[in-house]
Amino acid sequence: MSALIDPGVALYVAAAVAVVVWLGIWAYLWRIDGLARSLRRQLDQRTPSVPDSDVAPVRPERLSSAARSKE
Repeated sequence: MSALIDPGVALYVAAAVAVVVWLGIWAYLWRIDGLARSLRRQLDQRTPSVPDSDVAPVRPERLSSAARSKE
C-alpha cells in the first residue's frame, strides 16, 4: 500500500482513475445516443393514427391586445 502513496506513483494512479472515469462517461453517453437514435427511428416509422387536421393545438395562439379589444 505504501507504493501507492509514493508521489511519483500517486500521479499515475490519479491519472488512471481520471481516464477510467472519463471512459465510463463516454461509454454511457454513447449508449444513450444509440438508444435515442433507435427510438427516433421507431417514431419516424410509425404513421400517425389521427390526421394532423383533427389534432387541436397544444397551446392556442394568443390574441393581440387590439384583437382582444374588438371582442
